[in-house]
Amino acid sequence: MIFNLSKSPYIRHIIIHIGRHKSGTTSLQHHFHRNKNGLDSRCILYPVTGRGHSVAHHQFARACNPKISRSIDDFNRLKAELMAEIKPHHHTLLISSESFQTLENTVRLKTLLKSFKAEVQIVCYFREYADYMMSSFRQATQNQKRFRTFSQFLKHRYKLEKFIAQWQNLGTLRMKWFSSESLVNGDVIADFHCLTGLPSLEVLREKKNTSIGGNILFFKLASNQKGIQTFEYHELADIAARRARFQKPFFVTRERIDAARKRNDYNDILQKYMGEVSLRYWDQFEPLPRAGMIKEDIEIINSLYPHIQLKSFEAMVEEGRDWF
Repeated sequence: MIFNLSKSPYIRHIIIHIGRHKSGTTSLQHHFHRNKNGLDSRCILYPVTGRGHSVAHHQFARACNPKISRSIDDFNRLKAELMAEIKPHHHTLLISSESFQTLENTVRLKTLLKSFKAEVQIVCYFREYADYMMSSFRQATQNQKRFRTFSQFLKHRYKLEKFIAQWQNLGTLRMKWFSSESLVNGDVIADFHCLTGLPSLEVLREKKNTSIGGNILFFKLASNQKGIQTFEYHELADIAARRARFQKPFFVTRERIDAARKRNDYNDILQKYMGEVSLRYWDQFEPLPRAGMIKEDIEIINSLYPHIQLKSFEAMVEEGRDWF
């Protein structure tokens, strides 16, 4: 679909990007935010409403969710602000938040969509199951205080059939594998523009949202297990960005990964819609924790952030082997 860029007095196209987590969402949202004026000049609104201090519409997604925002007042307020932001020349509304992926009751969102006589596209990227588990485990450990081992994480089940049917009921659901061989030019930004028909815009690369790995992943998990806050999120991100050794995934046997894939219908369901996907393995990486590097890694982290105390975690190395 190629949009007619002539001026329009009302919204005729709505694009809702719903994630999922760990599928290039941050890169896309920074791209939309950075090109807000360029989009606007092409009659496309990437609204400020519902973003707060973020580049994504997380506030709006939460207001659409009755489980999170029990009162409808926030939704009505944001809806009114959004409508006021739409100008006569806008023909396309673009909204992005991975927080939409937890939305199970779409009544409020339907109320918004019914305000327009518009074609609705919902865009969602998916990682392959085991790749998603590895990436999500590292990210969840980084940004949550909850303690979960990788084995516990692998027990999670996704209600994909319900998820897909729900979004198909709201508009045209466009689904893509988040993998280099599936994306246009191996790039999620180029792929999104091609998939939705959005006009091309300048692409300026942001710093990658790096997931933690190596022994810093062990240190953070030990911190969660003890119920103490040793790191701030920005500290973990900075340490990983500065040292490649703190970005690497961890060793998992092929047999364990294959067994996890067989226990879950995630890939089978998605392949019905998107075709085959390549499978990754992590048996080429080092097991965690890397006992022989604990002291050296503590010294590296202390050189960057002297206030972070990690000595007590040395005694947890043997226990930590079961976490991964």
